[in-house]
Amino acid sequence: MPSLPCPALPPSRPPHRRPAAVRMRQPLIRATPRSAPAQARMSQRHRPPPVTFDQLAAATQAELVAAFNGEPAEAAHWIAAAARYGMVEAQLLLGQILLDGRGLPADPATARVWFRSAAEAGSMAGLNLLGRCHELGWGGPVDTAAALECFRRAAEAGLDWAQYNYAALLWRGAGTGPDPAAALHWYRRAAAQGHAKSLNILGRFLEEGWETEPDPAAAAALYRRAAEAGDFRGSSTSAPCSRRVAKSPPPWTGSARRSRAARAASSPAWPNGWRHGRSRSSAPSARRSPAA
Repeated sequence: MPSLPCPALPPSRPPHRRPAAVRMRQPLIRATPRSAPAQARMSQRHRPPPVTFDQLAAATQAELVAAFNGEPAEAAHWIAAAARYGMVEAQLLLGQILLDGRGLPADPATARVWFRSAAEAGSMAGLNLLGRCHELGWGGPVDTAAALECFRRAAEAGLDWAQYNYAALLWRGAGTGPDPAAALHWYRRAAAQGHAKSLNILGRFLEEGWETEPDPAAAAALYRRAAEAGDFRGSSTSAPCSRRVAKSPPPWTGSARRSRAARAASSPAWPNGWRHGRSRSSAPSARRSPAA
């Protein structure tokens, strides 16, 4: 029987290979993000043991200063322990740490609790910072009346930052009607203690003749003192002070409000002040209208 020819097989296809440019090695273990509880367990596992009261009591002043000024996480560890054991300065530091999120997660509500604790222990700095919490809504609702009361009590006790903050609220009429004469009184009180920002603002009062007789020479001297004390606005206003001729209108008049609106549309805002201090919108500026 004659043999049949074998059918031709189709040509074999080469195995599929991706171009070299797209070939890549697959990871042996695929990384997956940890859940929040897993992250909390990991942080608990790596957290140092709590500082005991005996350790705090045995530490010298130099050792505490070194611990409080160490790495942020380690410093926060010691400061939190000292705050829990009733050290008022540590309570203030812990509040600042919780506001800034430095060494610990940011927690403004707990920061407000520590400022209140320091204030109840008699700390005027704590009372001032509690007022800032009420004024700016750190860790709770804004309460201008409560802020005004905190600043008033600390100002009457002699704290320069509280006198500055209280004057700023009186100046712009926050929680009360505008009272520029009372604001000038408290700026004078703070400036008498060498408070740099108050020296600068008092110079503006004397330069412009707000609630007092104009005195450009005294204003220039105050600007110079403010600059030497570290206030950057004082350094920028000491030179042109004596050359200013046109006076800005008082901040509680309609013309001042209109001029502030025009300037706001054409000029950038000043950066915010230090934590105990004021933002540009809260206190008189040495270069611009006082409530701008």
